[in-house]
Amino acid sequence: LPLILLDLCFTYSFIIICPAIDKLCKPSGMFDFFKNSISNDKTFVYYYASLSAMTNRNEQAITWYNKYIKLNPSDPVGYNDLGFLLADKTTNYVKAYSLAEKAYKMSPNDPAILDTIGSTSSKLGEYARAES
Repeated sequence: LPLILLDLCFTYSFIIICPAIDKLCKPSGMFDFFKNSISNDKTFVYYYASLSAMTNRNEQAITWYNKYIKLNPSDPVGYNDLGFLLADKTTNYVKAYSLAEKAYKMSPNDPAILDTIGSTSSKLGEYARAES
């Protein structure tokens, strides 16, 4: 558990500091090299997507959740988190429901996924499905 918290702190710091470092290091390309060298690590990509969403960097979060799904297509969490973000921060409820449904097929008893299915169904006006 402490290692996970350390990873989260590093990733959160990375998200907050990135824009400043990017501006400073742009001429040398050093920052891009660092970011690209870890951008295929599943754990980093997931944390980066999640913390981007938590800090209202929604477009960035969507990009990185999509990247996570490509890196780890058998993990329902990526589909659910992206679906939840789309339902909560955009009006793309059909896509959000599609992602939540994909997550549900992989993990039908996950309460977070059931919550996303219900809230997305409600936003689509499908109240009977939302209640079930």
